[in-house]
Amino acid sequence: MDVIDRQTARSNGLTHYFTGRECRNHHIAERYVSTGSCVECMQEHALKTKIHPSAFTKTLSSVDAAFLSERVTARNELQAQRIAVQQKRLALIEEKAAIRAREIAYKEVGRAARLAAIARQEAGRKAATKLTRYWVQVGAAHMDAVRAYAYAKAKMRDPDVLFEDVAALKLQARGTSIPLFGHMEDIQSNIEWAAALYRNAGLQAAQLAAVEAARVKRDAEFAQMIEDQAAQNGQPEGDPL
Repeated sequence: MDVIDRQTARSNGLTHYFTGRECRNHHIAERYVSTGSCVECMQEHALKTKIHPSAFTKTLSSVDAAFLSERVTARNELQAQRIAVQQKRLALIEEKAAIRAREIAYKEVGRAARLAAIARQEAGRKAATKLTRYWVQVGAAHMDAVRAYAYAKAKMRDPDVLFEDVAALKLQARGTSIPLFGHMEDIQSNIEWAAALYRNAGLQAAQLAAVEAARVKRDAEFAQMIEDQAAQNGQPEGDPL
């Protein structure tokens, strides 16, 4: 019997190979290429378990098929796991790329907003150079209304005008007079409108004072009448009639 190793026998399509060495049960016999088991050992095992030797080859074929099936299944599962890991990595890379894209977009939006604000401020500064300061007399209750009116008039002539440039909030008021900035064409009309508002406020205050004085006088006359009636009836002041 020629000596042939297992790998050579498998390459040549043989089902058995022979090493010339004893197995663990001291048999010097051929071995199966599929399992590496000794032929005589497997036959003894078949006799002990009452398996007919003629069926032994079929049993080995079933074992080989099961073994190969398990290996294929394991390989497929491993491949599926590798694919899943790769997909997770790709998803993570795509998520990071999306986050980075959003960050860049937010930065661009913020930069555009800052540039727009700078442009508005620059336009406002240029528009402010065309304004002239003037003073109007107005009551404390109507200061905001007068500032809003002056700003609206200035905005109609120059859309770049800013409220703080017209309202002159950083300048101190002088009593009932407040400073404003406006175009020369609007200053006179703004002063007249504020003066009319101030006069109307004064008239309203005078009317309210007159009404209050009349009410106080009426209450005093009524109280005096009650006292006179009590004195005529001879009853103490404050007693019920």
